Amino acid sequence: MRYSQEKDPWYTKKTWAEISGKALVNNLEIIRSYIPDPRVRVAPVVKANAYGHCAEIVVPILEEAGVDALLVATIDEAIFLRQAGARSSILIFGTTKSEHIPYLKRYRLTQTLVTEAEVESFARQSEKTGGPPLDVNIKLDTGMTRLGLMADERHRQMTVEVMLAAARQPSLKVTGVYSHLATADCDRDYADLQLAR
Repeated sequence: MRYSQEKDPWYTKKTWAEISGKALVNNLEIIRSYIPDPRVRVAPVVKANAYGHCAEIVVPILEEAGVDALLVATIDEAIFLRQAGARSSILIFGTTKSEHIPYLKRYRLTQTLVTEAEVESFARQSEKTGGPPLDVNIKLDTGMTRLGLMADERHRQMTVEVMLAAARQPSLKVTGVYSHLATADCDRDYADLQLAR
C-alpha cells in the first residue's frame, strides 16, 4: 500500500532512497569483473521489494544490464515481478507449499527444495498437476545451518543420493544447486571449507 501526503495528511515521509540506474549497472559490472568464468551466472537478490528500493524500478534496470536470473524469498514476490513484466528466470529461495505448483508453472518460476521430503512431495504434486516438469534448485547447507541438504562429510553420500533422485524425477527439472555461505567475508578459512563441501 502506498501513502502520500496529498491524500493522507497524517503521513510524514521521513526517509527515501534515490536510485541511480547508472550506479546500479556500474556496481553490477564491478561484480562481474571479479568473476573469471563467463559461465558463472549473475543473479541479484531482489527480495522484499528489492530491499525497499522498489523492484518495479530496479528489476528492469538489472534485466536491461543482462542479469541471468532474479532471486526472491517468496512465491508472492516472484508472481509480483512476473506480473510487473520481469522476463528473467526467477528463483524462489524460501519455502513454497507443493499445492502451489500450478502457480509456479504458470508463472515460470523456479522453486528451491531443501529436504528429501520436499523432493518427493514436489515430484508427486508436479506429476499430478501435469504440464512441463517443474524447474527446481537444490539448496545445500554447507555451514549456515539453516536450510538445505547437509553437505558435510558425514551426510554427503545421502545428499548426493537425494540430488540424483531429484534429477531422475520426470516431473522435476533440476536447473541448479546452490548454498548460502556463512561468514564468507569474515572467516576466509570457514568460507573455503564451505566451498569445498
